[in-house]
Amino acid sequence: MALALPVAAAAQSSAPAASEQRWRLPPDVRMLAQMGGNREALRLIEAEIGTCEAARTAKTVPDDNCIDLFITATTLAQRVRDGVKATALAQRAVAAAERALPTGHLDRALARRLLASTLVQTPDAALAEYRVALALYRAADSNAQDNVLDDMVDLLNAHSRYAEAEPLLRTMLDRTLARRGAAHTEVGAALTNLSINLSAQRREAEAHPLLVRALAIYEGALPPNHPHIAVLLVNVGASLIALQRPQEAVPVLRRALALREANLRAGHPDIAVALGALANALTAAGDVTGAEGALRRALDIRRAAFRMGSPAIANGIVSLAYNLGKQGRHAEAVALYREARAIYAAAYPPGHPYRINGDWSLAAALLAGRTELAEARSHFREAGRNATARIGSYRDFDASAMREAESWRNIFAGQAKVAWALAQR
Repeated sequence: MALALPVAAAAQSSAPAASEQRWRLPPDVRMLAQMGGNREALRLIEAEIGTCEAARTAKTVPDDNCIDLFITATTLAQRVRDGVKATALAQRAVAAAERALPTGHLDRALARRLLASTLVQTPDAALAEYRVALALYRAADSNAQDNVLDDMVDLLNAHSRYAEAEPLLRTMLDRTLARRGAAHTEVGAALTNLSINLSAQRREAEAHPLLVRALAIYEGALPPNHPHIAVLLVNVGASLIALQRPQEAVPVLRRALALREANLRAGHPDIAVALGALANALTAAGDVTGAEGALRRALDIRRAAFRMGSPAIANGIVSLAYNLGKQGRHAEAVALYREARAIYAAAYPPGHPYRINGDWSLAAALLAGRTELAEARSHFREAGRNATARIGSYRDFDASAMREAESWRNIFAGQAKVAWALAQR
């Protein structure tokens, strides 16, 4: 996760410790970065770092003079996806800040936050750096602590560590309430983020009231047809489905669809998303044929909106195929699952979750139709091999690994079922 740090403004991130101006970014670096020439900009700034460091060593410039060069170079290295170089540059920024700046100087926090952003593949190391930055910002009562909290939540979510993210989200909500008051839309956004976290922890009964509060805030503060209201309605509807209250979800999601259709051009992909959400509610409420109509319309929108072979189309195909399977129309479902599987196979490498799902879904449809059982077994085995490899890739069998293992359990149950079906022949 690269810091959104404008290259042209890096030298103004905070006042230097000494009276002398810090080393200026070369104009060519700014120009190249603004034009997308990040690789060449990085090459130039690395040369400038060499010049600055030589001057610092010779004691002709202050010790903190090169910090902004390191900060900007780190951001450029992230933009060109050179993680190793980005981390090394960020470490040099931290070392320079800690060598030259007072204990509470906010450039120490900035350098730590930047280093953390280069360490997202090792979350515990990144979190340690974020905590240092957060403590510095808190000591200075700086609003930048909100950005660090947001970074930490993103990192924890990326690693499915939702329970650890929850207290950070509650802190962000409390800070937003204190700063903005209970009726502000930023509070609605904070409530929504916390509700999503609780849903990920399967605490839907706690998540749902937060969504209702957020919706009330948006409805009170925004125009009646504002797109944020449509988004909240979809979230509320999904929450009602999770609470096994689909009959209540249907009118909520019909309203979300109506808002989308009133505010978006015909055929916009977000209309397909709203149709899919409504179809989920109709299916859960027992109206499978009504759901089919919504899913077919959604798939038509996706086919028109996305290039042929797009995974977005495959996702719509899978939803419709699942619906047809529930209606006992297995041959139609199998044909659709074959199409989706081919798209996933062309779009993703072996072992990708969508490819696993493509094999698994097709295998389950073949098994349900009691036809081509040998092919079903082959697809179950392929899905099982890749699912096992993914689970085995975790260093520890932690909450993330357990959640992934649980998501694939039907694959292994399907292997047993198809083996039993073949044995009965």
